[in-house]
Amino acid sequence: HETPDCTPLMIEDETYYDVLGVSITADVSEIEQAFRKASLACHPDKTSDPIARERFHKLTEAKDVLSCPRRRRDYDADVRRRA
Repeated sequence: HETPDCTPLMIEDETYYDVLGVSITADVSEIEQAFRKASLACHPDKTSDPIARERFHKLTEAKDVLSCPRRRRDYDADVRRRA
C-alpha cells in the first residue's frame, strides 16, 4: 500500500486501512509507522489548511482504532458486515 497524502475527502468505502495506507494484516508497528509518515504533511502545527486538519483527525482515528486489539477486532467485524 502507498502511504496517503492529505487528500481532501474520505471515499465512502474507504477503510481505516486505506486511510493509513496499510494492509489488513499490518501489525501495530506498521500502523504507527504509517501514521507518523502520513501525518507529517497534515499535522495542524504544520498547516492551516482545514482539509489537511480533517485528514489528520481521520489518520489519528484510524491509528487509534487499529492499534487497539479490541477496537480493531470490533472494527473489522463491522467492516465485514457492511461488505
